[in-house]
Amino acid sequence: MAKKVVIIEKDEDILEVLSYILIEAGYLVACFQTNNIIIEQIAKEKPDLILLDVINVSSEGTALCQAIKKDRVLEQVPVVALSTHLKPQLIKEICADDVMKKPFDIDELLQVVDNHLQAPA
Repeated sequence: MAKKVVIIEKDEDILEVLSYILIEAGYLVACFQTNNIIIEQIAKEKPDLILLDVINVSSEGTALCQAIKKDRVLEQVPVVALSTHLKPQLIKEICADDVMKKPFDIDELLQVVDNHLQAPA
């Protein structure tokens, strides 16, 4: 059975590209734009992994990531942050399981996704 990846991204073009890449790699994909997403919508998708756009390391910038990690249903779902922030390690320290710098390499992105989805729960 195919694994499901939820993509939460503000930029519609990046959202479309990520969706295409992951579908071509054999994943099921659900897409949301950052400005209109709530935890219940994410949980309803029953994701195996979440790719999350994190613009900055602030309480506002990481709020959704932190909320996902505090949610009973989603807390065990790996969150891979996609960010242009100069210090991506800070995002990982705050809430994400992994961080990919934008712009990202497609092969590296797929490797990170595969690694998290093959890890034992």
